[in-house]
Amino acid sequence: MSDVSSKKKELERLKTEIKRKLGNGNFWFHEDKEGKIKGFLGASDLMIIGDRPATRKFRDVYIELFYKTLEDYKLENAHLTDFIKKVGKAGKWSIEDMKDSLKFLKEELDIVFPKGEPCRIICLGDRVYNWVCPFVLSLNDKANIQPSRHYAYRFGEKQEREKKFKDSFDKAYKEVMK
Repeated sequence: MSDVSSKKKELERLKTEIKRKLGNGNFWFHEDKEGKIKGFLGASDLMIIGDRPATRKFRDVYIELFYKTLEDYKLENAHLTDFIKKVGKAGKWSIEDMKDSLKFLKEELDIVFPKGEPCRIICLGDRVYNWVCPFVLSLNDKANIQPSRHYAYRFGEKQEREKKFKDSFDKAYKEVMK
């Protein structure tokens, strides 16, 4: 199943299952309106994991920064996902959210990184890195998981925040692709 079209087909199936399980509007699959960023349907050999879908539905400057960074690195086909699948406040979830999300994340890992393929993951934010590492490493002890500052970190001046995100993402990307 390591070819891109097979991966996309399996990700479409999983996306449908997530929608069915969570109900309409309770998730976000990271696709952009222009169709450049494939988001959840990205099937390359890199996965980028965020905390959980935000409660906001609009595209803001933080998302623009993230998508621009992905385009700069030619990562439009990276698999974008969230640790917790259901929309809500960052860092807050129920045990039921966790159970569903871990099941879905394991399926994503199996699809994006079939047996024998390198497992490369960038985690957006320390909290996600601390959650994802033990889980993924329990499934694949050769996984390369790197932390990056989250693109929506809101403290400090705009230019400083953007520079820190880009520097952090650059470091994580270089490490994960070794």
